[in-house]
Amino acid sequence: MKQIPPTKNEYHVCPGEEVTLVFTPFAGADPDMITISLADVPGEDGHALEPDPDLPDTPTFRFTVSPPVGGSISVQYECDFSGAVTADTRFELALSGSQGGQNLRGPTVFADDQTKQIGLAFDVRSDCQ
Repeated sequence: MKQIPPTKNEYHVCPGEEVTLVFTPFAGADPDMITISLADVPGEDGHALEPDPDLPDTPTFRFTVSPPVGGSISVQYECDFSGAVTADTRFELALSGSQGGQNLRGPTVFADDQTKQIGLAFDVRSDCQ
């Protein structure tokens, strides 16, 4: 997997690659307040991804790239904030791929951001490393 600049929202991935998304909460962000959906066809309704139950403090989600070269996957995630939040309350995202690309920085979502739903695009390519 590799990140495609200039944004932190687009990635090239290999067919069959496992992608891991790790959300680290800061300053009172509740780890239970992240929801993720994945669609094998961008623009279509996705299905929910469940977090790894063994990592409750840092919500971790995984999926395997199923489309062939030329396909794409769309991931939408939403961060909800409640309780005592501050200007520093946030979730930071790191992405890793099983075939390359470790701890790539994804978009950070702060409690006071207007947009709390973020889209990520994963284009399936042969030049994904």
